[in-house]
Amino acid sequence: MITQVGVTYCRPHMNKNKLLTNVFAICLCYLIPGVDAITVSPLDAVSDSYVLCINKCTAEIKESLEEGFTRAISHLKVYAQMFGIDDCSLQIGDLMTFYRSCETQFVRGNAEKAAKEAAEGFAWREEELDRDGRDLLRLKSISDLVNERRVKNCKNRFNEERCREYFANVSNANVLMDLARVGAKLPVAGDFVSQVTPEKPRALQRKLGLNYSKQVKKLWDKGGVLVLREEHVSPFERSKLNFNPFHWTPKPGPPPEPMGRLLGDLSNREVGQSINCAESKAMVEEVYGPMSYPSIEEIVSAWLDHAKVNGYELGECRIWKEDIRSAFGQFDFDPEETYKLAFQFAVGFIMIMMIGFFGWTGAPMVFANFSRALIEVLRSDAEVAGIIHIFCDDFMGFSHFSVARKDQLRARQLVEGVFGDGTEA
Repeated sequence: MITQVGVTYCRPHMNKNKLLTNVFAICLCYLIPGVDAITVSPLDAVSDSYVLCINKCTAEIKESLEEGFTRAISHLKVYAQMFGIDDCSLQIGDLMTFYRSCETQFVRGNAEKAAKEAAEGFAWREEELDRDGRDLLRLKSISDLVNERRVKNCKNRFNEERCREYFANVSNANVLMDLARVGAKLPVAGDFVSQVTPEKPRALQRKLGLNYSKQVKKLWDKGGVLVLREEHVSPFERSKLNFNPFHWTPKPGPPPEPMGRLLGDLSNREVGQSINCAESKAMVEEVYGPMSYPSIEEIVSAWLDHAKVNGYELGECRIWKEDIRSAFGQFDFDPEETYKLAFQFAVGFIMIMMIGFFGWTGAPMVFANFSRALIEVLRSDAEVAGIIHIFCDDFMGFSHFSVARKDQLRARQLVEGVFGDGTEA
């Protein structure tokens, strides 16, 4: 039986009927262990409205939580079989207890405290901090060093060979091959001026102690960044750098990830035009195309049509999902573009971002090319019997129970074939 359930995604302030789907998903999360994290929290201490977070997308429920849960449970009893659930004896009290355990994650200050504590005692080894600097002194150029690292890491990442094998016949094959050969472009506005001196650390960075440094180490271990001592960067190379501020956000559970998520803030800086702006976004869209995600209605309608055309009862069908781990991190930047992606994570130390990340407005548009190609390949695969959609980096499938596992494995094999082992989550 498939126990990974594909929950729906929502935009803020949807109407109650659509939001009911999200409350319904909470019931599924409660009943099926291992389903992706779904959490809720009140807007404030006296409000009768609640915020619901599903896979990091947020919506507001304009009704009491108890009323929403009651209606969700009634729907759950109708559709339970479709999710492989035999026992629908869920009570409001059980669900409220589950909710309260999630709610504590949203108490102001708890996440920051946990993030700071999770990094206490962390320290880089001196030889780690010197490695990229020694190679830079040998090669002289940051872009040459980035390119050397790309060549070294490409065997286990999306590359030209993988692109030819899986995407040779997709409609956007040329764009994907350019990403494999060169990397993503990072256009900037006409009035953009590089910020060659980093800003002072923000209050949040100071508050979180060694958290940023530990997160940079994690990225470095994966081959996603360069770490350089300032004295290893020549004045000429330093003059080409643009420094961006960091940002940080919690990663709620259950279970929560205490380190949180490190972001690049390319939208705000103290002086001058940031990388993220309307002009640069339009240029990214011109190169990589716009994003287009399926709506809830489109997905559910396709599921119902599939069942009807094939004569399936809903209880005979299964919903399954697959994620792409660290989706934005699956593409590289053009080495020449990485000069724009400098960050200071500690006094005297520079991080150069080499892979896609949260915080750049163009990352979703670049990755959307992979989404379009993946779904095009799967929908043309004669071995896939069910219906498949993809929302950014999340596959949502609907298949007859007899082929659901096979369909899901085909999606998983494709993801690992394109991006490397361990990239499905």
